Amino acid sequence: MGPGSAGCYACPLLSLGAKTASAPATLPVSVMPNKQYSQTQISKARRWANAFSSVMLLTGVIGVVSAIFLLFCAAIGLMMIISGQLPGAGPVCGAFFWSVGIIVLLLPWSNIFPSGVFLPLGVAGFAQLKASMSAVLLSSGSWVAYIPLWFKFVVYPILIILFAVMYFGRTSQSNLQIMATQAGDTRQGDI
Repeated sequence: MGPGSAGCYACPLLSLGAKTASAPATLPVSVMPNKQYSQTQISKARRWANAFSSVMLLTGVIGVVSAIFLLFCAAIGLMMIISGQLPGAGPVCGAFFWSVGIIVLLLPWSNIFPSGVFLPLGVAGFAQLKASMSAVLLSSGSWVAYIPLWFKFVVYPILIILFAVMYFGRTSQSNLQIMATQAGDTRQGDI
């Protein structure tokens, strides 16, 4: 996204470096477009920014709580399968470890270990998205500066979704094994 592009979430007033009619610019002139915005446009942009911030915070909290619930459900399922000596313990164990992987990816490790290496762990908020984008715009502007952005805000969520798909795949594989065994036991009892 360049300096003259549409900005975050296709809202032109959220683009970094937008000049207002009455407020001074906060970014260097080299990345500032020469466009003036009215106070109504600025207030509308601030409302959108607040709405996006609230929605991203809510979805982040829902995502972490859902992942913790998923981990508990996987642990209970694993305990039931093992204690009941049912088939499908292998896939359920795999599903449990995929859910542990989801938790590891979703927890905000940067808050726990602030001086750690750059890891895009945790759910990103709108403020973090804006700060990352402004840091890239203020940097040299080369394509290398966009790699951490793409990794954190595009590749990383896709990776979490793939972990969830693997979890549900392993769970369904275990369910099929259990159902096949139950169907076989029913047929033998009828003979």
